[in-house]
This record gives sequence, structure tokens and C-alpha cells, in this order.
Amino acid sequence: MSIEFSGITKIYGDVTANDDISFIIESGTIHAILGENGAGKTTLIKILTGQLEADSGKIIIDGDEIKNNAFLTKRNRVGVLGQDPLDFKNFTVRESFFAGLGKDKYWINNKNTDASIINHASNYGFVINPETKISDLSIGKRQELEFLRLLYNETQIIVLDEPTSGLTDDQKMSINLATKEAVKNGATVIIVSHKLMEVIENCDRATILKSGKFAGTFDMPCDPNLLTKAMFQNLSRGPQVKSKHHLNNENIRIDIPDYFFTKNTHKNHNEPINLQKGSIVAIAGLQGSGTEEFIRSCFEESNNYPKIKLFQKKTREIQKFQKAYVPSDRIEKGLFKDVTILEHFAILYYKNKPFVNWKSLSKKAEKHLTKLRVKGNLNNYPTDLSGGNQQRLMLSMLPNQSSLLLLEDPTRGLDIQSALDLWNIIMERVQTDILVVFNSSDTDEIEKYADYIVCFYDGKIRCHHPQSSNDGKNFINHISGLIESK
Repeated sequence: MSIEFSGITKIYGDVTANDDISFIIESGTIHAILGENGAGKTTLIKILTGQLEADSGKIIIDGDEIKNNAFLTKRNRVGVLGQDPLDFKNFTVRESFFAGLGKDKYWINNKNTDASIINHASNYGFVINPETKISDLSIGKRQELEFLRLLYNETQIIVLDEPTSGLTDDQKMSINLATKEAVKNGATVIIVSHKLMEVIENCDRATILKSGKFAGTFDMPCDPNLLTKAMFQNLSRGPQVKSKHHLNNENIRIDIPDYFFTKNTHKNHNEPINLQKGSIVAIAGLQGSGTEEFIRSCFEESNNYPKIKLFQKKTREIQKFQKAYVPSDRIEKGLFKDVTILEHFAILYYKNKPFVNWKSLSKKAEKHLTKLRVKGNLNNYPTDLSGGNQQRLMLSMLPNQSSLLLLEDPTRGLDIQSALDLWNIIMERVQTDILVVFNSSDTDEIEKYADYIVCFYDGKIRCHHPQSSNDGKNFINHISGLIESK
């Protein structure tokens, strides 16, 4: 199916999200839509799928103007796979797979259904157990399942929003192969992505959006510098603030229970991790290896979880200090989607007070948004913001008194500029001598920013080292299981 966007315009208050956008996606192709966060990609996709209505312009499918975009979705002509799959966490894979597919059945034969799921999955290189609960699946497996549902339902226009974000190399390959197979079977695929090399290698064409406007369409493969130039203005080349490590009187120790270590981990690796304040620790591992669970457990209080202890003058333990945690699931776990930005700051500053001084709060909140370059106004809801702006909003609300900052995959799904901006903000916080502990699906990010690396493989810690050590430099082999613990 060919898709033509003609003069699409969408305005939110003072913000023009889509500004007279026009371009064509040819039938039976893989077409990428690229652009930095806030460029208008999400709004355009929501208009295509009927979640939003354009203020002006039209969408033409196979030569026919579509009056009711939501009808396209209901007729299974358009399907979307987002970064965070829309599934039912209390369901099994079997139940979730057939939910909403429009099959006229009052009950399901488990044996036949399981065989159908397994066979369908194997056709695309996926391995999924039908009896597994969705809540027990990694993000990558949930994405595979949702993609299979789209393919099983013979969806004709498939929209993949950052389809390989946070996936292992094998999962990325499976998704890319499945995408090409879907095109062979007649589907048209739209990929919304920030990963230029993946787009160049796997797509037929790419359209660039910049500041809500059409900035060009390129045939693939092409020089990545052409795409970068079209996407970004005044692109930074790295964090403007360099990390400094004071030799001060305070240090931090991380005590990790035996539970997190493999049986063959060398005993020295099981010793506490000693760090100075102002350090950045990466919890490295492939998707599903246990890194996110480790980050969360550092925030929670339990005898079976890691203990992060702050010491003054190396021996006197500070019993109480503030910890801040930024989850990767920004909307479901980090922010209140039905609460305005201003109301978020009211919760932060007035949680123990009977009244709110809205005028004073508005000024204070505006300063926070300006300092962290959040593109949005105080009356916006988090769902009105791009992923990068949601992440900046969460960081803007972190207490200044925090001694420990825990970050779950902080740049997941962000474009290059937004990721650099975010790390500038994090590095500024490092200058106040806090400890930053983060996990990331981006190994380049770990190499660039981490002072110390804890390597996870198959749910357990393989080793931990300063990045400057030989083992630290070989962390990719450790997290891939290519190097056994010594």
C-alpha cells in the first residue's frame, strides 16, 4: 500500500508539531522516518493511525483519500509496534497473542493455539513460550510478541517505533529479517528510528523531519553524514562538562549479596565495590540479563538487595542520604500521565503542605524547564512531550540533595542530540559529587561515560572492574558470555 501525506499540519497551543508535511511512502517498501526528539514524528504517526486528527491536510492510501484514519486501524490495515508494547501484563503469551485479533471464537483450544504461535514464531526466527506470563517477559520479547501479532493478522501497513531499542544483537537481526519478510508478503513498513546505520542497512528510503517540517527524503544506502546534516542543527560533539573526581573525605561502598554472582565468579569479584563520590558506574549487560532488576533493587530496601553505603572520612557511615531513581518506562513508572507538568511540581514542592502558591510555583517550575531545556508548557501533560523531553522533565524534578542517582537506560529511544543533552545534564550533577549508577543498551555510551563497569550475563554478575583495566576494556566480551570469569 502506498501512503501519501499531503500538507499535514497539527498545532498544540503555541507549538506546531507538524507544519505542512508532504511526502510519499511507496508500496512494499521499508521507509524510515527520522528526526530528533520533538521533530514531529510521533504526531505524524498518531495522525496516520487515527489517534489524532490533523488540523489540515490529508492522507491518501493507494490513491484514495482516507476520511477516517481510525477505521484503517480497525480494519487491520495499520498496526503499530511501539517502544513499550501495548499488552496485558497479567495475560499469558497465548492470551495476549489472540486478544483483540477479531477472531470469532468464544474459547481457545490451547493445544492448537500453542502450535500455531510456535510455528508462526519459528517462521520469523522467534522463540516464545505460549504459557509464559507477559509480566515475566523482557521488553525485547514483548516486542517480538507484538510484532508477531501484527504479522499473524496480515496487517498491511506496519509502523515500528524504535523497533530494536534495547534488544540484543540476535533480537535485532530477527526483527530486521522479519520486517523484510513482511515486505515480501506485501506489507509496507514504516520505521521510526534514531539509529542511522540500521536505517541505512535495512531501509529502502528515509524521510527527515526537523522542527515539525519536512526536511527531505533520501534513497538508501546513503552517506550517514547527509542524514545527520539534515536531522540536526548545531549538533554537539560530546558532553560540555567533563567529569572531575575529587579526593574528598567521602566515599561509597556497594555491598552485593551472593545471589547476584555466578557460581564460578572469582572470590575477589564478590568483594564490595569501593568508589569515590563523583563516580559513574555502568551496569552492563545485554537486554534481559538482569541489569534493570539490579538498578531497581539498589533503590529498594531489602536484606536480599545490594546495599549502597555512604561514608564520611572513610569510616563513619552516614545512615541516611537521599537516593533518586529514574525508570526507563517514563510514562508508566516515572510520571503521572493524567497530571500536568505544573501539578507534577506541586507534588514535588507542596506534598506536605495544605495549600499551593500557584504563582510562585509557576515561576519556579519555569526555571526548571528552562534550565533543562524541556520543550513544553506547564499546562502540558507528559504524554504531550517527546521521549527526550519526558526524560528531561524527570531529571528536572530530582532533589538537589540526592547523593545517589540511579538511571535505568537513560537514553533509550532518544536521538543523538537529546542523548548528548541528557548526558550534559547528568555530568553537571556529577560535579556536585553524587554517585551515578546506570544501565544502558548502548555499549558506546558505557565506554564513553563509565568509570567503573559491573558486567551481567544471564541474570548474574560475571565480574566488575574499573573501565581503565583490561577487563573493563573487554566488558563487551564479558556481557556476551565470550569470556568466562577468572
